[in-house]
Amino acid sequence: MTRTISNCCVYAILLAAFSSPIFAEPTPAEPIRNSGSPSHAETPRVDHGLGPPHLICSATLLSNCHCALDGKVLLLRFGEPALLFDPETNQFTPRQGRPIQGGCGDAEILLKNGRVLILGGVSETPPHMALGAVQTYDPVRDSFACVGGIDATTGACAQIMRPARGDFSATLLTSGKRAGHVLIAGGVMITSKRVNHDTLDRPELTTSTEFYDPLQRTFTAGPYMLEQRSGHSAHVAGPGTACWTSIDRRRQKKE
Repeated sequence: MTRTISNCCVYAILLAAFSSPIFAEPTPAEPIRNSGSPSHAETPRVDHGLGPPHLICSATLLSNCHCALDGKVLLLRFGEPALLFDPETNQFTPRQGRPIQGGCGDAEILLKNGRVLILGGVSETPPHMALGAVQTYDPVRDSFACVGGIDATTGACAQIMRPARGDFSATLLTSGKRAGHVLIAGGVMITSKRVNHDTLDRPELTTSTEFYDPLQRTFTAGPYMLEQRSGHSAHVAGPGTACWTSIDRRRQKKE
């Protein structure tokens, strides 16, 4: 079962840590203009005492590596190296590893080998485009790697996830013929359009799903959802059943 922490748990961790002496005065949450991604406006900016405040994009509880890092929380920051949070000591430790393809609105899955799978997202610099990059993070070696290799033209990760998307759900399946695969569902596909010398983001929600096999490193198209979803969460509700919770609609729906 994946142990990726939900947004609510992320907020709880960060709010609890505000009482620590390592924090300067927290910077109030503020939206990023022209972000093209709903989660950008909902994610708090946090002063972690290690430099200027940075946007916390995601948090994943580490385990399965059978090392001293188990039980710590991996925080991916907007445009910065990774950060570790220790819930027992309430301390943050900066890492040297930096995501090769930076962005927010991505999805993280903790794999059985202890590595963290990082899928998609939205680019961190304008124009804000949906990403099709797939990365892995090795917490022991403190290193990021592009699953599809490096694009020689851009110098970033090759865009191997189609369609590229951000603010989607990714769920590690634990039973059935797809056990060990990751179910990717919904999200927003963002393109840009030039209007009067300005670049405008054009978000488009999708109903598409796909399965990712971490061992074979392949994608397989899945069924379409009954309605478009973005900024939602998902979990395994039973054998062969996934349950989506839409934050904006405040209701659950099984498909």
